[in-house]
Amino acid sequence: MLQTGEYDYATGIATIDDDVLQRLEQGGKGKVAIAFGGRITHVQLNQSDPWTEVDGERASVKSVHPFLTDPAVKGALALLVDRAGIQEQILGRLGQVAPNFINYPERFRSKNIRWEYNIDKANQLLDAGGWKRGADGSGRRTASGSRWCSRPSPTRRPRRSRPSSSRRPPRPASRWS
Repeated sequence: MLQTGEYDYATGIATIDDDVLQRLEQGGKGKVAIAFGGRITHVQLNQSDPWTEVDGERASVKSVHPFLTDPAVKGALALLVDRAGIQEQILGRLGQVAPNFINYPERFRSKNIRWEYNIDKANQLLDAGGWKRGADGSGRRTASGSRWCSRPSPTRRPRRSRPSSSRRPPRPASRWS
């Protein structure tokens, strides 16, 4: 549409790399006007235990994750999200790091949400919660033996629940790959 000038309105342009949009704008047949609305994309961590089988099902809602439900871990993870880096390096002008699920209209956005990116504070929370650093610095362990690794352990990965014949085809490469 930006190449031909035959357009009135477009939606969903956030799936197009911004450098492509900027080059198309330079053609002089249109300009991208960005407006934010109620749609969000978010990351949600599974709070069930992927290694425990309950009633023949892994990651059952009847199980509890060994460390993601720990308040010290949850607090540390919140402190380790570099929202400014996400805004700058991933979203750019096409997205906006948002504090809540409800952000628009603006009057519904909570004014009480505060973000902080602080690795030292995250480490303090984990230390206070009983998560001691491993000898190599790559993971942490509690006194009860629960372990949190920054690298996945090949012996503790959950098995796929789908047979290999029903696997989905690979997704096309995108700017998120």
